[in-house]
Amino acid sequence: LELLVLTFFWRQLLTVGLVVMSSWPWLSHSVTCRKETKVGWTASCLLLSVFPMLPVVGREPNYSLVILAGILATIAAVWCAVRSETKLLSSNSKSSLALIITQIVLMVVSTYVRHSTATSLLNKEGNPVFNQVFSWTMLGCTFLLPLFSLRLLYPRLLSITLALMILYLLLSTAHEALFCLTLSFTMFFWLQMEHGLSSYSHRKLEDISFTVVLPDSSRKQMTADNVRHAYFFIFFIITAFFGTGNIASINSFDPQSIYCFLTVFNPFVMGALLLLKIMVPFLMVTCAFRAVDVVVQVPTRSLFLTVLLMSDLMGLHFFFLVQDTGSWLEIGTSISHYVTVMSTTIAIMLLFGVARFLTGTAVINQQEDKSHLQ
Repeated sequence: LELLVLTFFWRQLLTVGLVVMSSWPWLSHSVTCRKETKVGWTASCLLLSVFPMLPVVGREPNYSLVILAGILATIAAVWCAVRSETKLLSSNSKSSLALIITQIVLMVVSTYVRHSTATSLLNKEGNPVFNQVFSWTMLGCTFLLPLFSLRLLYPRLLSITLALMILYLLLSTAHEALFCLTLSFTMFFWLQMEHGLSSYSHRKLEDISFTVVLPDSSRKQMTADNVRHAYFFIFFIITAFFGTGNIASINSFDPQSIYCFLTVFNPFVMGALLLLKIMVPFLMVTCAFRAVDVVVQVPTRSLFLTVLLMSDLMGLHFFFLVQDTGSWLEIGTSISHYVTVMSTTIAIMLLFGVARFLTGTAVINQQEDKSHLQ
C-alpha cells in the first residue's frame, strides 16, 4: 500500500509496480497457468508500464495516436469476435454477433468523428452537426448496448469494452486512448491468470456465465489469494487514474477532449464529461474485477470489504499527511490527495454496482444464454 501512496507524489512509481507484477508468474512457483497466458500478462504489464513515464495528457494534442488506437482496437475486436472462445459464431448467437459487428462499425465511425472534429476546428469551420449528434448518441448507448449481448464472460466483457472504447475515443486527444486499450488487454490476461490459479480452473473460462452466480453462503472461504485479488484491483484503479495524468492535470483541464460533444463554454456539462472520461478506465477495471469474483467464487461481500479496508488505510495515511502550514500549494495538494483517496472509496462502491448491472443484466437474450449453458 505504501507504493500506492507514493504514486500520488511520483506517478512514475507505477512503472516499478507494473514491472514487478509482470515478473510475478515467472518468479512464483505457485503460478501454473499456460505459457501463452504468462507471456501475455508480462507483455501487457510492460506495455502498460510505459504510460506513467510519458508526459501528462492535455499539454499537446496528438490525434494521430487516437486514430492509431482506434485502428488497433478495431483489429483486436475483430480478432476476439472470430475466436471460438467467444462463441459468437455459433448458430445460437446471431443477435450477439450482430451487436458486436455493430459496435465494431461504431468504433470505426467514432475514430473518423474524432479526426473530423479535430480537422474542422483546426480549419476554423466549427464542429459538424453529424459529429455532435453521433457523439451524444454514443454517450447514451454506452450503458445500453452491452445489455443486448450474451451473459457469458467473454461476449459480455467484449461488448462492454467496445462500448467504453467508443466513448473514450471521442474524449481522447493523445495517447490516453492507447492506454485504455492496453489496460483492457491487461484486464483480459489478469482474468485468465486468476482463473488458472483458482480451484475452479477445471471449468473452461468460456463456459462461465454471469448468470450462474452462487450466493455468498455457498462459496468457499476467503484465502490469502483473495487479498491479492483486492490489492491488484486497487493497484489497477490507481493505475487507471494516474496512468495518463495526475492531480494537476485535472485542475488544468484541457477542453479539447470534449470538442466532439460541444464547442461552447458550459462548465457543468464540461465537468460532467471530464468526470465520465476519468471513470471509463475505472469501470473497465471494475468489470474485470467483477469477472474475477465470478470465476474464483469467494464471498463477494468479503472480497469487497477487503478492497474498502485497503482504500481506507490509504485514506488514513493521507489524513495524517494533510498540512495546515506552508504555502497554499502545499496545503491544497495535501487536501486534494486526501479527498481523492476518499472519493475513490465512494466511487468504487458506485462503480461496483454499475459493473454488476452491466455484467448481469440482459434485455432480449435470455434464450441464447440458456442454450449456451445447456
